[in-house]
Amino acid sequence: MSFGVGKIGAVVFLALSGAMVGNMLLMQPVGQASNVLSVEPGVSLDLSMKPDGQSGASGLGKNAQGNLVILNSDNKVETTRAIQRELTRLGYMPGPADGTSGLMTRAAIMAFEFDNGLDVNGRSDPDLLKMLLFGLPGSMPVRNKNARLEMSKDAVRVVSTVQQTLQQLGYNVGKIDGEMGSSTKRAIRDFESDHNLVETGRVSGRLVAKMVSLAASGRLAQAQ
Repeated sequence: MSFGVGKIGAVVFLALSGAMVGNMLLMQPVGQASNVLSVEPGVSLDLSMKPDGQSGASGLGKNAQGNLVILNSDNKVETTRAIQRELTRLGYMPGPADGTSGLMTRAAIMAFEFDNGLDVNGRSDPDLLKMLLFGLPGSMPVRNKNARLEMSKDAVRVVSTVQQTLQQLGYNVGKIDGEMGSSTKRAIRDFESDHNLVETGRVSGRLVAKMVSLAASGRLAQAQ
């Protein structure tokens, strides 16, 4: 799935209508976020994006007994579900382990990648699952933290969505361009501080969950 940031930015996120709020609350457990968010009255954006690319490797997950099992690389739902469970265990808050690679899950993956010095892709794939289960391979090159952050098109779309939402809430993100510039980082920190979250300045599942919580309470609609 390809994304045009310029076109998407104009309609990207997130003033939930009353019907949409009701739907989100009915479908999601308390504290967890929906993958479908309203852009503007009468328009909705489905962020249940499927992982990009194909991997020939098999994934690794855990069965009900907690034992490691091999997941077929074609079974993306099970791979994603296993990734969600591991991210939850590590405290990254990807949302429910439903096998859907939605906005909250992608944001949690991006936070994990950022924290570990990796290029930020936000994708669910077997290689990511192996890293979550066994740690980063010693030979894997990691990003110099002073270097420019490399992001996939998926990650750029997530950042654009976050920027649009922060702007609607009154935070200055600078240009809505899908880039993690200094203004966007500062706006995220300000938002986190205002809502009693740990200040990180990065996109995360916890950040997205709080935004959806505000949308459900009508705060985004009031901010418009």
